[in-house]
Amino acid sequence: LAQTEDLSLVLILDEFDDLFLNLPPWPFRQLRALSDALGLRLCYVTGSSRHLEMLREGADTYEFRELFHLHTIVLGPLAPEEARRFVAYLAGKQALELSDEKIVRLIELSGGHPGLLERLFILVTTSADLWQLDSADLVRERPIAKECRRLWSELEAEHEALLALVKQGATALSPRQRQLLRDKGLTRATEQGVHIFSPIFEAFVRQELATQAQESARGLRCDFETGQIWVDDQEIPIQLSELQRKLVTFLYERAGTICT
Repeated sequence: LAQTEDLSLVLILDEFDDLFLNLPPWPFRQLRALSDALGLRLCYVTGSSRHLEMLREGADTYEFRELFHLHTIVLGPLAPEEARRFVAYLAGKQALELSDEKIVRLIELSGGHPGLLERLFILVTTSADLWQLDSADLVRERPIAKECRRLWSELEAEHEALLALVKQGATALSPRQRQLLRDKGLTRATEQGVHIFSPIFEAFVRQELATQAQESARGLRCDFETGQIWVDDQEIPIQLSELQRKLVTFLYERAGTICT
């Protein structure tokens, strides 16, 4: 490459997350040195679920990450026309014909997310009964639930904002949270307000919210001002002796530590 002036090279590093997390620093220093030496004749394209600085911080990879700071594109859900072409591609592979109504329904439920769209397509075209299910029912189907879980795991930085959105609505979001969700195409604006881009993924987030609420309700809680004690969200009757109450509150205040 260095000796062939009219040759350029594009190096595509797809599914880059694990490589970037686990390789030692020296390959990335070498890649940066090659980029500096060859300039525009060498181009790196990486595909990852998160920004590189969120995957791996530190000075040992900074110079490599710097190459992407001003050249990062966040891929959101497919636009409606793109989603239609994707459905046509999936239907062509199965030699199926779908009505326009069903195509619109698939795109609406998936919000244009390719993974959700493909799994929905496979499900509903193998069982006619599934066309009648709503989002809350569809998200319980194993392939859909698995894809939603995969997407959720990639959106760690957006969890708080997504949970706040389904719990309290868009007014509960800070400007930064709004921008965070907007940048990845995770919200859509309708006449009824701002919602998560896919009804199915919104149903999944609501499930996560309910699960967290159940988990937070379990175990022991003490109110030091009123003296009330709850176990699994049930208040303990006042038959506890004063010594027992003091012992419980003493241990609760020091949860996670060894007490003498």
